[in-house]
Amino acid sequence: LDLIKVYHRIGLRYINSLENINIYDKLIDEVRIKVANYKTRSTAFLTVIEDEVFTINLKVENDVKLKDQSDSVSLLDIDVYLFKEEGIEFDELFDLVDEAHDKEKEVFVNLLKEEYIATLKPEY
Repeated sequence: LDLIKVYHRIGLRYINSLENINIYDKLIDEVRIKVANYKTRSTAFLTVIEDEVFTINLKVENDVKLKDQSDSVSLLDIDVYLFKEEGIEFDELFDLVDEAHDKEKEVFVNLLKEEYIATLKPEY
């Protein structure tokens, strides 16, 4: 059945929920914003990264209350996608999903301190 004629966007999104931590303490680089005279509780940063192939929307949040949970968590939201106006061939789709997954893992690992990653016990 040939219902879909052309694919313009392919993406992969991981929202990593990290319990009992302040994500900003685990990042390799320090994110700073001066909010003197304000008491902050929850902080969120969003940036868009242009890769050779993909665009990556990266959102980092701490002290997030999720539905049906009493404790706060930190979120590392990584959305890796490719948009082509001219379209993406069907036979490219699965390879692109694999590449997007590899890119998501690369971003995740490159953001966090090695000591913290080791506590997650990754399997490569």
